[in-house]
Amino acid sequence: MLPETFETARLRLRPIAMTDAPASFGAYAQDSELTRYMIWRPHLSVGETELYIRGCLASPRRPAPPASTRWWIESAANCAAISISADRPSTWSSSAI
Repeated sequence: MLPETFETARLRLRPIAMTDAPASFGAYAQDSELTRYMIWRPHLSVGETELYIRGCLASPRRPAPPASTRWWIESAANCAAISISADRPSTWSSSAI
């Protein structure tokens, strides 16, 4: 079984938490230039980011490995937000959204 948190010299991956919403919104979720190639539009408020994270936390967790379907990616040096990553089954498609 894999650990809940992964860490390298530069990065830390851990399960996403509601407390990550402000950092996610501030770092990238509201930025139209950073999100222009995503399948979602930029968030207009921290509340919208909180709704997204609440949905992530409500979705069923798959059995290990990995134990979590959404990973918070941050700098190992200063915990600065970098991104959220989702591991999806190979049958996932954007048309399912």
